[in-house]
Amino acid sequence: MRLLLRVLVRLRVVLPALAISVIAGADGARAADGRIEINQARALAGGVTPADAPGFPVSLTASGSYVLTGDVVVPVGASGIVISADDVTLDLAGFAVQGPSVCTATSCIQSAPSGVSVSAAGVSGAVIENGFVRGFGAACVALGTRSRVQGIHVRSCGRDGIDVGPDSLVLDSRVDLVGSDGISFKAAGVRAGNVVLNVSLAGAGFATIAGGGGTRGNVCQDERCSRHARRRYYLTRNAVPSTAAPTACLPGYHMASFYELLDPSAIEYDTVLGDVEDDSGSGPVSNNSGWIRTGGAASSFTNCTNWTSVAAADGGTVAILQSSAATLNGAAKVSSPWSVFAGTASCDNSVNVWCVED
Repeated sequence: MRLLLRVLVRLRVVLPALAISVIAGADGARAADGRIEINQARALAGGVTPADAPGFPVSLTASGSYVLTGDVVVPVGASGIVISADDVTLDLAGFAVQGPSVCTATSCIQSAPSGVSVSAAGVSGAVIENGFVRGFGAACVALGTRSRVQGIHVRSCGRDGIDVGPDSLVLDSRVDLVGSDGISFKAAGVRAGNVVLNVSLAGAGFATIAGGGGTRGNVCQDERCSRHARRRYYLTRNAVPSTAAPTACLPGYHMASFYELLDPSAIEYDTVLGDVEDDSGSGPVSNNSGWIRTGGAASSFTNCTNWTSVAAADGGTVAILQSSAATLNGAAKVSSPWSVFAGTASCDNSVNVWCVED
């Protein structure tokens, strides 16, 4: 009888523990707020999601909310966390996904593994926030469509620092020491409040921020984004035919309407992309004109029939900033800093283009 009682007591202790273990093992250990925990021990054990094998990468194969509860240190040759389900939110909670790569002030070695990435371009809706991703030979963060990256610090990335798909947001993040682009948008997206430094370490030709549209206060070492929370504008360095004017601006910019540039003191000139002269400083040129939209209906007199005509008899509006002279091309200065240069240019001409940030 006593033996039976001892067995029953043990079962009362063991069975609940087994039940808890089974529940936790079904979809990973959960934090008090219901989010699935990831840390070094969980990564090595596997089972964070049902298809997650022991070791790296940690595979997030189910939609839901995940949180780091400690740093995860990724070995050589492995990726950190791979997301293969839509609508995954990963809160790093101030911790790091740490890889083995190190970039110096002059170079980065490129290799395959990424820090936090999606398994395929079709994976959408990923969110990563609040922490550090560093030390990977490929992109530190590489997400798909409709993703959001916020409050992430990335460093020592062999390729892009942050790479996102169409319709994504990159907000309040810092990128430093990367081989390729600092932040790269595959298509339209919004970037705001980011600081990007030390890019193109694996070769020339990359940008601090490539694509996307700025809304406030991005800071870039190469001045490709505003330091004053203003939209940027520029005059292209090359002249193009009237029919090429609507597509002459680089990604993140579009052909400007006259009214978007009416008050240039409220926006900021992009001296990296735009035409400059000896005395430009950080401002625009005042001795060169560009095609500009009128905001009016298609017309053979003012906009080359909505920028489809190259006929010499048709005209398109061009704008130029007034110089300090009392007159410009024989015309008295007006209260606006802008002046129309010779009214219009013939549509068979090639002219620079005024561009403004999306």
